[in-house]
Amino acid sequence: MKSGKLLIVAEKPSVANLIASALGAKKNKSNRLDYFENEKYIITSASGHLVEYEKPKAKWVLDALPLNGPGKLVPIGRSKLRLDLIKKLTKRVDVIALVNACDAGREGELIFNNVMNYVGINVMDYVRIDKPIYRVWLQSMTKDEIRKEFQNLKPSEKFKGLANAAEARTIADWTIGMNGTRALTAW
Repeated sequence: MKSGKLLIVAEKPSVANLIASALGAKKNKSNRLDYFENEKYIITSASGHLVEYEKPKAKWVLDALPLNGPGKLVPIGRSKLRLDLIKKLTKRVDVIALVNACDAGREGELIFNNVMNYVGINVMDYVRIDKPIYRVWLQSMTKDEIRKEFQNLKPSEKFKGLANAAEARTIADWTIGMNGTRALTAW
């Protein structure tokens, strides 16, 4: 790996704190939001789901159905500041790779991938990504285990099946939920 820093994105601020402590990174602030940094790592976090598929603007009438799937990803609530920070950090010239440190499992894949897609990094296009993406699979949050797992980063494409399953479930939930709710309400 060439010289530079790894940008680590955890799922929650508390996990980012634990990772930063284990890896010896110190707190910085940007627009009132914390992130951590040392000579090797930049560590930030989502706060769970930061984005969702936008809700349809179609009227709640039977003639507007079926809705054929979600549109673009949009920020949830007040998550725009955090999304802007993550985007700014991904664009730093000293960042040479990204690390998904979201929770181990399908939902962690979805949270990381949706945030990256929103900030303009198509994580599923492994050929065209300008910075490699890795996955750290944290199942224990002791400092020793965190350090051990950061010595064992895996390419994110190894988790493509998990990422696809998460996305398929989200699109199915959206499609069935939006159509079903509207159909029953308008009926």
